[in-house]
Amino acid sequence: MRPLIATRALALGLVALGACAPPPAKSARQAADTAPVKVETLVAKSEGVPLLLALVGTLKANAESAVAANANGQVQRALVERGTRVAKGATLVVLDNRTTALTATEAQANLEATKTQKSQADADCERNRRLHERKIITTAEFEKAEASCKVQSQSLVAAESRQKQAEISAGDSTVRAPFSGTVSERYVNVGEYVRTDTKVAQIVQTDPLRIELTAGEADAAAVHEGLTLRFQVKANPGKTYTGTVKYVAPGLRASTRDLVFEAVVPNPDDSLKAGMFVTAWLETGTEERVVVPKSALRADGDTLRAFVVKDGRAEERVVHQEREQGERAVLGAGIAAGERVVVQAAGLKDGVAVVE
Repeated sequence: MRPLIATRALALGLVALGACAPPPAKSARQAADTAPVKVETLVAKSEGVPLLLALVGTLKANAESAVAANANGQVQRALVERGTRVAKGATLVVLDNRTTALTATEAQANLEATKTQKSQADADCERNRRLHERKIITTAEFEKAEASCKVQSQSLVAAESRQKQAEISAGDSTVRAPFSGTVSERYVNVGEYVRTDTKVAQIVQTDPLRIELTAGEADAAAVHEGLTLRFQVKANPGKTYTGTVKYVAPGLRASTRDLVFEAVVPNPDDSLKAGMFVTAWLETGTEERVVVPKSALRADGDTLRAFVVKDGRAEERVVHQEREQGERAVLGAGIAAGERVVVQAAGLKDGVAVVE
């Protein structure tokens, strides 16, 4: 019995010794996991950001014209092709002007002859006036001479009109650009005979361009001349263009209950083309929103998350980003003004102890 008792006593002693021994030390990795994470933070602030009205529209030429010949004649020269850039007054097409030139010469000669006749008639009228005052000629003779002078004056007016008309007709044999732009189509070739209403070329003005847009009835009151418009096109992804609202319809369209308006857009490098579809944002005022650096946001699928520091720990938030402003994100929800936001969200976990 004594050996059994001794064995039991030894076992109880070992258990007691183990209970009194200090717990084993944590591993280095466990200690690192519980150490506070160093983070950079900033205080979220509310700022007045532009109030944007999202719109869609289409680019169109600022001006477009199907230029007519405005004269009869055969085409002698066609100086432009599709894509030719022309200044206002540049020659597009030259017509055979020999007949109009002769007509202009004849009209000028008739005008000079009529001026000479008018000068002689004026001298005769003055002489008849003096003779009538001296009672040398009768009143009837004097009135007849006065009437002849008036007819001569009207003849001079008519001759001047015919001369100007002939001059204009001669000038119309050169068809010129009505404004600066680009030739989109040439309709005639050398040797063709054209009339006054024949279209010779199509010209579009591409700098500036216009954007035609529509705003719903609820937003119509906010649209007025002078507002700034920003937009993008699929042809140049990531690039934002700026325009200014210039033409606003006086009322809503009865059929669709919307307001049609146009913005003017500079296009000096011709990177924008008429007909392009645009996605636009119209600045109609300002609104208060929380703005944070884009680096503070972490994408989790379609969800954006950010961290704020709360009682020494990282607290994860789901946020709603309304839009971007350069390197900053404009938030609609998720973070309130005054909260401390972690600038770099990558690698953080919810509830982790942090130190700023």
